[in-house]
Amino acid sequence: MPLYTGPDEQSQATHAAALVRGQLIGTPTPGYENPFTIVSVPGTFGDGMNEIHCFQWNPVVPASCAAGVKLSDKTVVASTYSGRYPPTYYAITGLVTLVDQSAGTLRYMRLVSALMSSALLGLAIMVMLTWSRNRLLRVGFLCALTPTAVYLGGMVNPNGLEIAAGICLWCTGTVLVFEHGDDPPRGLLLCVFGSAAVFATTRGISPLLVFLILVALVALLGFRRAWRLLRERRDVQLLAAVLFALSAVTVAWILLTHTLWLVPAGPPVAAHASDLHIVGQAFDQTRVWYEQMVGVLGWDEVYVPSWTYRIWAAVVIILVALAIRSGRARGLVVLGSLVAVVVLLPIPITLVNARTVDIVWQGRYMLPLSAGVPILASALGNRSSDGSTLWIRLALFLALALASLLAFLETLRRYAVGNQGPFDLIGARWHPVEGWALALLWYLVAYGLLLVVLGALESPRRQRATQAVRRGPAHARRRGGRLGAVST
Repeated sequence: MPLYTGPDEQSQATHAAALVRGQLIGTPTPGYENPFTIVSVPGTFGDGMNEIHCFQWNPVVPASCAAGVKLSDKTVVASTYSGRYPPTYYAITGLVTLVDQSAGTLRYMRLVSALMSSALLGLAIMVMLTWSRNRLLRVGFLCALTPTAVYLGGMVNPNGLEIAAGICLWCTGTVLVFEHGDDPPRGLLLCVFGSAAVFATTRGISPLLVFLILVALVALLGFRRAWRLLRERRDVQLLAAVLFALSAVTVAWILLTHTLWLVPAGPPVAAHASDLHIVGQAFDQTRVWYEQMVGVLGWDEVYVPSWTYRIWAAVVIILVALAIRSGRARGLVVLGSLVAVVVLLPIPITLVNARTVDIVWQGRYMLPLSAGVPILASALGNRSSDGSTLWIRLALFLALALASLLAFLETLRRYAVGNQGPFDLIGARWHPVEGWALALLWYLVAYGLLLVVLGALESPRRQRATQAVRRGPAHARRRGGRLGAVST
């Protein structure tokens, strides 16, 4: 994507460049609840927004109008509204700016972000392949990996890493709860607590979201079983203590540096609006927040095709229906509670800040938590597995692949010719660094490999063999032949 088109990417890159130069926060700007801080950075990172002024928030204008980044190693004074955020993410991505200050530096920072997010997503896949027999869970993983999640994972923004960590925590946590609750392997425990630790130290509301996810996982496991694990396993005690310490330090940072001070954005709120009116106005935003969780990219200006939103909603509904069919009361209560929290939690958060910063909430902020809806539903739905679930999984895989491809192509189109221009990428003045054809080829190959790894090409014979193993050796021996050998 064009430089600085990720949400808040200029502010994030400026803060990262300043932090690795010893400016943890910068000089606060006078004014109560003013999130801006002043920092000194090389000029390359102080004038980045000049790259996108001509087409930002103007989706009919292609990115070819941009003049380019002004390159300079001269130190300049710049402002950022990300300077109060927890420093972990910026300390890693900002290292690139110490060795390179060219126009491509931001792309290298994006690459570092993508590698961190990919590591967490790969960890979730490894856990599912290693410790889980639930193949429907892989559909839940792919459903949680929305175009917004993929897009933010490749931008200079800690929200992408937070989303990847949330997906990883949900996947590893459900595998532990549903399949290894009595005696979890130490490697699985490391994956669960490791993803939770990364998650909790990323953004201002991350500790709250981690707490809610852990409460959901403990409720699924059962408080007695969870307490027994904590009481009897030294490794659980150690990992829990480390997670608690990191979370406590992060919460202290958030409170002391006022991380939650925000820039006014979003739909405005009338000066004399009542609390009830603000709640209604916020509730009207729920559809927008859903669209943002699925695919509203750039500076909230790149809307993916409507079919992408519809397909994603249909897949989630199917997974929830399979979960309901399973009839597991405790799991359904937790799933229903999670859906309620995802829908309702932004309302009080919005109400607290609405009079000073308007309705600033965005759907991507909730995506680390809402990712648990398809993942948990698929974990529960596996209880209703029968011979038809193979074809259900294949259909859902293909539907999500189609929806993702439509989102990818529409995003290319927006920056190449504008969102109302003809789909003529060959004749477009703007194109990705590697060219539109190679970018599309990379995407198709990468997504195809992801589908193969997740088991979209599983054969019916393999499906029957897996079911035989689950039913036990006696059943398999009655079937005879190869299934008996597989069971043995």
